[in-house]
Amino acid sequence: MSLGVLAVIAGAALSLGRIGGPGPFDSIWAEDAQDFLTDALTKPGAQAVFTPLNGYFVIGPRLLAEVASAFPVAWAPAVLSTEAALVTALVALGVYVAGGGYLRHPLSRLLLSVPVVVAPVAENHFATCTNNLATVQFVALYGLFWLLLWIPGSRVGTVTAVTAVGLIAVSTLLAAVFLPLALVRLWARRDRGALVMSGLMVLGAALHLAALALGLTVRPPATATPIPALASGYAGWAVPHEILGYRWLDPPPVTSGIAASPIHHWYQPVAVLVAWLIAALALGSALSRVTRPLWTVAVPAAFLSAVLLVVEIASSGVQERYAIAPGLLLVAALVAVLQPGAGRTGLTPLTCYGLVLAVVLCVNYRGDSWRTLGPSWRDRLAVAVTRCRTHPAQSRVDVPTSPGALGWRVEVPCVRLR
Repeated sequence: MSLGVLAVIAGAALSLGRIGGPGPFDSIWAEDAQDFLTDALTKPGAQAVFTPLNGYFVIGPRLLAEVASAFPVAWAPAVLSTEAALVTALVALGVYVAGGGYLRHPLSRLLLSVPVVVAPVAENHFATCTNNLATVQFVALYGLFWLLLWIPGSRVGTVTAVTAVGLIAVSTLLAAVFLPLALVRLWARRDRGALVMSGLMVLGAALHLAALALGLTVRPPATATPIPALASGYAGWAVPHEILGYRWLDPPPVTSGIAASPIHHWYQPVAVLVAWLIAALALGSALSRVTRPLWTVAVPAAFLSAVLLVVEIASSGVQERYAIAPGLLLVAALVAVLQPGAGRTGLTPLTCYGLVLAVVLCVNYRGDSWRTLGPSWRDRLAVAVTRCRTHPAQSRVDVPTSPGALGWRVEVPCVRLR
């Protein structure tokens, strides 16, 4: 237990360390500001928690925003960022524990779990996802995969797994992609835990879809992307990003206002080839029996990685953040096919991939994002406090949280600032 607590603290600290600029304790990004915190500060609790966003409910993040709203407004960035970092670290710990039922060697389990807190496509100019409640769903989806594979050895473990599955199911519509895996688990196990998990997955999907059908929320229509374009995008963009991260494929762009103008370098096509070479070597090692592949993990992980990415792209187009969960699933597939064999090679293939992954994670650990370029919450809040105090009739004030014309803000009741 004590080691688990230390691991969560270390993971959260590692996650928090990725944010530059004002830092995670002095900045709030996007939906965390304009939707979660604003609603928590201005709406009754139940109404705020059950307010949909972008076409689905986000009950887990909104519950955490309610907790943040109970603290002084000046503390909001620190509380929200810490909550997101702790959830991310808990997902990593859960993956490490659940993975132990399939991959015994500690190196394998570390390779499965460490990327959760330092995902190589999560924090850059095209993705601002680290320590945000709104985007913690992407690492939670990877955690959901392992929860559905995990066979807990105790009642506490079962209750924890079922509760986590339920929270994820009511916090993102994308959890429905994993429903077939839940049903396979139910067919294979036929126990109460599997039944409850499947039921919660179905109820979660029904909740989101009912809100859309009843007009309680809206979502833009799915993008009509041709199959060849999806295949090309998966091969040329998704897989390389998932294996090598952001920096070698999308170097920091030249910016003009808000628009980003990527700089293209000769090594980008080389990086694409290197990524596919890594995948090919891993698969070749498995097929030639150099390693002892665990197909029961590798196949569903690789399959769901592809399906999830296609669903995300078809829903909202190519977005860097959409590579997070599929990328983690692809890492799981690679680790599963590189399990140590009985021959002389032993741990060598897995260790080699571990070294590559370590370099990728280090190179992509920190990067400029719109959050790092954003304003200081402390400075903007001071202006808001002054305005509320000098305008007694004013009931609410906007606190900007993003740079330039992006327009993200928090609406704060003046009664919380006077």
